[in-house]
Amino acid sequence: ELTTWLREEADRRTAEVEQERQRHAQLTTATLQALINALEAKSPYLGGHSARIAAHAATIADELGLATEEIEQVRTAGRLHDLGMIGIREAVVNKRGQLTPDEYEHVTRHVTIGADILGPLRHLGPVVGYVRSHHEHWDGSGYADGLRGEEIPLGARILGAAEVYDALTTARPYQDILAPEDAVARILRPPSPDARPWCSWMRRPCRRTRGPRRAPSVARGRSASDALECSPFGGRACAQFY
Repeated sequence: ELTTWLREEADRRTAEVEQERQRHAQLTTATLQALINALEAKSPYLGGHSARIAAHAATIADELGLATEEIEQVRTAGRLHDLGMIGIREAVVNKRGQLTPDEYEHVTRHVTIGADILGPLRHLGPVVGYVRSHHEHWDGSGYADGLRGEEIPLGARILGAAEVYDALTTARPYQDILAPEDAVARILRPPSPDARPWCSWMRRPCRRTRGPRRAPSVARGRSASDALECSPFGGRACAQFY
């Protein structure tokens, strides 16, 4: 009887510790989200940006047939992806017109700043890498590490694609707003004659109202990474926009 009691007590305490860990993780993420909301509230162009990126990215991840846990990791990364903007000068963030080379270099630091802030939060797992790499390009011309192709985490590529769509369909100081169908058409436009051919099964992202469904290319046995590479919201087709 004593052995049984000890086992039950150990299981109970373990469950309590796990519940407390989860509560702490949720509180930490919520606090960071509140900070991001405060930062976005100061900009006439960024209000609601992180919430939209989270929604767009989760939709893309769902379309690619990712597991529920992976979808939630992508959603969390979307909410936190611009945390590093806390270290970027407000005048640069809201500048109308083209950035100078020094200003552009300054803005690129937001991905490493964000990743450094999130790094100690081990419960975030791959989210930190998604935040650091969401401005990498398929051809290796992005930042912060010059990753290319499959070197870029899938979650980061999803975030980057969602950012392209949001940038094209919301008010920005450097461009006019595009209608959703025009934004998708522009994303589909190859950046160069040697661009890979892109699949067209996901032409109306973030508008689906029915339950989750597996993307056709994934359902046929292709990897989610391959599906994103040739989707209108992924890979090198997006490199010209961010």
